[in-house]
Amino acid sequence: MKLDKLSNEARLLEQYGINTVEELFSYKSKAEKEIKILTENRKQLRNKSKRKNCSNLNEVKEEISEIGKRLKELRKKILLIDDIAERSNEIEEKLGIKAYDIYGLSEIAGPGVGYECECQHGTHLNEDHYFPEIINPSTLEPVAPGETGELVFTHLTKEGMPLLRYRTKDLTALHYDKCTCGRTLVRMDRILGRSDDMLIIRGVNVFPTQIESVILEMPEFEPHYLLIVDRKNNTDTMELQVEVRPEYYSDEINKMLALKKKLAARLQSVLGLGVDVRLVEPRSIERSIGKAKL
Repeated sequence: MKLDKLSNEARLLEQYGINTVEELFSYKSKAEKEIKILTENRKQLRNKSKRKNCSNLNEVKEEISEIGKRLKELRKKILLIDDIAERSNEIEEKLGIKAYDIYGLSEIAGPGVGYECECQHGTHLNEDHYFPEIINPSTLEPVAPGETGELVFTHLTKEGMPLLRYRTKDLTALHYDKCTCGRTLVRMDRILGRSDDMLIIRGVNVFPTQIESVILEMPEFEPHYLLIVDRKNNTDTMELQVEVRPEYYSDEINKMLALKKKLAARLQSVLGLGVDVRLVEPRSIERSIGKAKL
């Protein structure tokens, strides 16, 4: 039986290739199955997170992989994880999904302040509700488009408790050219770090997130490290202690020296600064939950 072509509902269903009542019931049955799968896996993920610290994906790889196999049955999935920027490739691989950034902060409106489009050339900020600016965190003066600085928001539509030029402490840059997706909303780079986390080592601005990104891109190292900043003989020093994965840890000095040089060279390239790298045994660094600690 054909659906009424004049109804708004029918026009909407046609967009999904549904033209008959029979197709509608078939689609409804598939949707119910997908919802059941998603609900079961959400319960599993919640139970796993209670038993383990899910901020470290390496500790739940087997569980993530198994759940990922089942999630692949779904056509679209939404997974909310805090601070995934540097782990998005691993999440996509293990769960069989496409990972997108969604930016938000509770002081402004929570999640939904900005989002990545399918092109993933930056996070589109909803300028019809928020007016974003980038300022120099030291002088508080605006910076030129494309330059990195501290993100500031002003509410345009919020009532009750609007905020004017609220300093987020997040360091990023804004781009005002048209996105390849066609949207003209301003695009925000991924968060580089926080203005209150910035270190100045021998005149060079260093963010712990930069060091973490280098460690995460190298399979030989665990995402656990300790950064020791000191001053000796009137010179700033920075030592990085990082755990080597068990399969790469060796008693052979030559292998460990080669690994150390590889990491030090990569850090030099990213930071523009020499770092004293010290490789340590797996699980020898005290675990902490949350942001990087110095």
